[in-house]
Amino acid sequence: MLNTRTLNFLVLVTVIGMLALVYFYFNTDSVIGSTERNLLLPGLNAHRVSKLVVKDHDTKFTFYKDGKTWRILEKNGYPVLTDRIEEILYGLADMRIVEPKTSNPAHFATLGVNPVSEDDSKAIELIATDENGIEQVHLIVGKRDELKVFVRRPEDLQAWLAYGFVDLSSDFRDWVRQPLLGLADEDQVSKVEIMQPTGEQLVIAKESVDAEDFQITDLVLQQQESLDLDAINSLPYALAEIEYIDVMPAASLDIDWSQALSVNLTTFNGKTTHLMLKKLEGQTFAMVTENNEWCFRVPDHTYALVSVDKNDFLVPQPNV
Repeated sequence: MLNTRTLNFLVLVTVIGMLALVYFYFNTDSVIGSTERNLLLPGLNAHRVSKLVVKDHDTKFTFYKDGKTWRILEKNGYPVLTDRIEEILYGLADMRIVEPKTSNPAHFATLGVNPVSEDDSKAIELIATDENGIEQVHLIVGKRDELKVFVRRPEDLQAWLAYGFVDLSSDFRDWVRQPLLGLADEDQVSKVEIMQPTGEQLVIAKESVDAEDFQITDLVLQQQESLDLDAINSLPYALAEIEYIDVMPAASLDIDWSQALSVNLTTFNGKTTHLMLKKLEGQTFAMVTENNEWCFRVPDHTYALVSVDKNDFLVPQPNV
């Protein structure tokens, strides 16, 4: 039989538990209601957005939806990373207001929310519209730190600290699929064939995935020669990781590709990717034959990377 002390204790525990449940119920409702009220852009429906403009002081990108694909207007409709655009839109739709900050224009630059037209502006301006051209978002995004970001509507003097994530960039390379050759795993490269415009050819290959080093095929080393295996092994990976810095329609450039430097990369599963490189007016351009509608500008060191022959990989051995 329970004594009075034990009974009182059980009653107290029960009452405390009930009070905790009541508090949790009402507090949870309050938090949910507050969160809904604190949406920065409560009217934004990410699915309805069909155009997104991203611009800073020097750069402007206009992304538009073409069916299920997002493209960039400034690059003649070249396809961009659809997942990235959608992540930005969903991130904006879910962004919450934390607290108001300054409403003094003199302090906007400190938060990075001064107009992008100003010379010292580091802000990025976003404009999203639906298929009818109706504006859904117009926002200046300032300094960002993980999940906290300073924002301001251009027509409003009030700046805000918001909670959310938007992955923005003014670098074109960050909006498109890289690397150029699209190899999922450079470790799967089995053979590289380089054909110079002069007809000279260099082939390096691996016997198997597990082989440690690439070798130059049909090469007979002299007695006092050895191979620079580090240089040989780095070449396939450097080619597989080439990133392009600009893109344009192939028809817009007058390039004689028959005189180009040619590279074939073959993987262990039998897929071969054909790359051509050509210099024009001091810049280096590339074409991938599997995607010959487009021409890509690549870093100038790319041409030097493959302007090699077997002698570039030979190391003389000292006399003993």
